[in-house]
Amino acid sequence: MPTLKIYTEINQANICENPSVPFAFLSKTKDNIKCNTSGGAWCNIPINLKLIGKRKKIFKDWGHRGVCAHGAIKFEALVNVWEYKQPEPLYGDFSTKEYDKHYISYCVDSLGYPKDGIYRYLGNSIAFTRKEDYEAWRDTYRGVEFNGNWPNQTVVFIYKRIENLISEQKFESLDLPVDTRIQNGIIKVKVRYDDVNHTITEYRYTNEGNSLRGVKPYELARLNREKG
Repeated sequence: MPTLKIYTEINQANICENPSVPFAFLSKTKDNIKCNTSGGAWCNIPINLKLIGKRKKIFKDWGHRGVCAHGAIKFEALVNVWEYKQPEPLYGDFSTKEYDKHYISYCVDSLGYPKDGIYRYLGNSIAFTRKEDYEAWRDTYRGVEFNGNWPNQTVVFIYKRIENLISEQKFESLDLPVDTRIQNGIIKVKVRYDDVNHTITEYRYTNEGNSLRGVKPYELARLNREKG
């Protein structure tokens, strides 16, 4: 849910493409609601937004424990939803409305070694040591690549990820393909792709990894590339 701030004096809105769940609180000076969030990327857009209806969105506020670990509570609220369509969009039909966007930088020195000593591919909260690891992640989430803002950068649009933690009994009953993910190690997941809404739903029954030692994440994509 993109979050924005309006600047009427310059006829622009400052928008966060991929925010965390925003904090909602009453303004101290006016009788209205303000929101505060973090995330990225941030950019300015013209204020020619179109109201497309109302939807339930998730917000949060501090609970009785106050500002501390596990002190926030989440709630749903029915709010107005606005849409902005960029003229002649840089990425065609791909946008953060239906996809997640990642900026992947290839960070190596003149000899091809990682600049930080570990990772060659760095992105939004993700990192990969080898090209095949990056490609396995990209293929798993049906990623489509575009040129970035500089030579060593790639923009990747991937399916949105929906996670479900369920019981082991329910997990075993699901008639879905089995794959692997990183979750405090490597775990099994079952996956369902929705090519209409561009989502991948992942089911797991544990957050404890290392149950599959020696197995790599995104195993299905790796096997498909070997067969390919």
